[in-house]
Amino acid sequence: MRSRRSRGGVIDVSGYPLIPYARNSKPSKRRKVVSVETQDFFIRDHCEEAGELLYDGPTIVDPDMGAAFDAEDRPGWLRVMKLLETCQYGGIAVRDADRAARDGWIGEQVIRLVRQRNLKGFRVVSPIVTYDLSTQEGASEFRKAIDDAEKEVDRIRRRTAQALRHKAMVGEPTSGQRRVFGWLDKPNGVHEPSEAAAILQASLQVVSEPDFSMADLVDEWADQGIVTINGLPFTHSKIKEILLRPSNAGAITASGSERGHLPGEPIVSNELYREVVAYFAANNRGRPPSQQYLMNRLNILRCSRCKSRMSGGKPHSKAKLAYICTHNSSAHKRRGCKRSVQMAGVDAFVAEKTLAWWKDPQRAVRDHLYVLQTSPEERRLRTQIDMVDERLVSLTTKLDLPTERYEYAVQVLQDRKAKLSAKLAELQKPAKIKEVTSAHVDRLWNSSWESQRKMIKAAIRTIWVDAHVPRKGVRRSFQPERLRVEYW
Repeated sequence: MRSRRSRGGVIDVSGYPLIPYARNSKPSKRRKVVSVETQDFFIRDHCEEAGELLYDGPTIVDPDMGAAFDAEDRPGWLRVMKLLETCQYGGIAVRDADRAARDGWIGEQVIRLVRQRNLKGFRVVSPIVTYDLSTQEGASEFRKAIDDAEKEVDRIRRRTAQALRHKAMVGEPTSGQRRVFGWLDKPNGVHEPSEAAAILQASLQVVSEPDFSMADLVDEWADQGIVTINGLPFTHSKIKEILLRPSNAGAITASGSERGHLPGEPIVSNELYREVVAYFAANNRGRPPSQQYLMNRLNILRCSRCKSRMSGGKPHSKAKLAYICTHNSSAHKRRGCKRSVQMAGVDAFVAEKTLAWWKDPQRAVRDHLYVLQTSPEERRLRTQIDMVDERLVSLTTKLDLPTERYEYAVQVLQDRKAKLSAKLAELQKPAKIKEVTSAHVDRLWNSSWESQRKMIKAAIRTIWVDAHVPRKGVRRSFQPERLRVEYW
């Protein structure tokens, strides 16, 4: 079937068949999973009743059990998009609109396709509602469905996290798996004797042996035939993960904090577990992960091409640490343009600019005056003075007031105004301005990593990262001219 293109470039697909699409939902405690077969029945029943044509083929299915806006690629949906791009289909048929709008990038893909191809009569059809994406009203309503669906996902996640914290607080395990390494029945505190003994012995080795090595422990467990519950040999990272489980000390955690305790005896004592945690924290290679990138999560470093924030990472496995444009909320699957800039160069550049900003004496005076002029205390005093002035003016219209009462009221208001004016004058005295010394700035900067981030946040609004300029015969290196700083 060939698409009908008018002189204005509009492709009318209103009479073309729809593509049926179904996707499993994630099961929850309050509702059952809507199976693919059930969705297929509702789609075909509604289309037959409404006189809608379906394409000659089975319903395209994505069997994933996730419903989140950060889910992985769905092959079924990619197939749907390839068919729609041929402009030979009139839209999508789903059981409910959320099937095509639960992921924000999925819904935006459809809207963008309709606009780019200038399609007329393109529909998202369900037994409950039908959206005509070729109209502004239909596209707006569909986008609202996208937003509502993503908000629902976020609400479910937050509610689930709260429920897990509550379970931990009342002493119920937050994990559903009963059989884990070291436990036969973890929720009831029943150990597996040989595995629990291995965890205890390894914990003692960690804190007591001066020449302890994780590589030796891996070899030791392999020689003893200690394997995972799936029968696989243990690796360095897996043993470390086992030893750092809070449940070894009988603790139930949620959202990173202890909320309750498992029944029965723990595998290791709380004191021994704390020593194990301290050992691995002290022997962690390199800088702490949370302090590896100075600019992470400050929302200051931004790509000048797609206006998205940049975060720490590696462009490829052999590259140096860098800040990379990895996220773009308006792009396909929210992927950034991958522009990168070396981390070491950026951190040194930002430190230099931040310290220069803080050590500028004129800036210190200017900022302090600005705070005085816009402080809540000054606004409150000025508002109260204006109110007193209004009352003094209103008193002049009260001609029927006795003279004594009038004079008393005027005197009270004038005294009130004088006190407020004195407070305002005291607040604006030049003596209140404090000079920020260079030594004080250096001491504040060197005090902690968090202090550095706070100083950066106070000084710099945005740093725009421009494209790298290749130089003939010169290896790629950090170029400070790529960074454009906007101060507060």
